[in-house]
Amino acid sequence: MAERVKIGLYGGTFDPVHRGHVELLQHTYEELSPEKIIVIPAGHPYQKERKGREITPGEHRLAMLRAVLSGAPYPGEISTVEMEANGPSYTADTLDYFRELYPEAEFYWLCGSDILFSITSWWRHREVLAKMILYVIPRGNDDLAQIRRQKAELEENEGARVVIAGFRGPEISSSGIRELLRSGDAEGSEAELRALLPRPVLEYIRQNGLYRDRQDA
Repeated sequence: MAERVKIGLYGGTFDPVHRGHVELLQHTYEELSPEKIIVIPAGHPYQKERKGREITPGEHRLAMLRAVLSGAPYPGEISTVEMEANGPSYTADTLDYFRELYPEAEFYWLCGSDILFSITSWWRHREVLAKMILYVIPRGNDDLAQIRRQKAELEENEGARVVIAGFRGPEISSSGIRELLRSGDAEGSEAELRALLPRPVLEYIRQNGLYRDRQDA
């Protein structure tokens, strides 16, 4: 039987998209060799909005993603399926949408290791786990032994399929970046921002005055 086509799905708020996101995409293509990765900016991430966090309008987050992916050396796509949803967007519904589009594909859901410890709280989580493979990217000083234990527990108790990436993503905080953007005149902050944000993203943020008045870092 022919091997099923691999498609990576990478969801997030991307508020803003930063070098950690870019490196994760690059390393995933090199290691997983998917047909493509579809980046899915969130529309109304209920878990964050429920905590009172302000989310940058979708048009700006979409523009920043396009600025990054337009020059990427790998096949990347952006889907606005969650941005177009009325009300909160759920991974279960997103997976149903892509399974209809690509019925012969094997889906890999790209995520940080924190998802391993929270996914059982997701809506229809068992159905979600049955429809995709979790492709887990450890970050920073994540405890690999703990991640492997949680992987084994999810596989045994929830029927999950989990792959742990062979690389580590950088520990970059979006909230920290937003704080730097608010305090842009602070000494050294500009150099730090240039190290954290792709050049076209930083330029777009400056041109559109994003994050200057945000109080939700």
